[in-house]
Amino acid sequence: MLTLPELHELVSDVWLTRHDAELEEERAARRKGRPKSTKEQKLEEVKLREAEEYRTGMGECPPPFFFSFVGPSSF
Repeated sequence: MLTLPELHELVSDVWLTRHDAELEEERAARRKGRPKSTKEQKLEEVKLREAEEYRTGMGECPPPFFFSFVGPSSF
């Protein structure tokens, strides 16, 4: 089982950076003065959205009855 600091490190160092190499490839392939590709824009949007979601939390918790079906150990 991971500790909370280990989990934060995993999310910030692995999950949130998983598109970085592909994003850098897209940036390197773009000629100077050209607009961003659709792929580059989408990768940036995903990266920003997920970073914000991590910063602010995942939103609402599932309703309590949810745990009666799947059990809290499933998470």
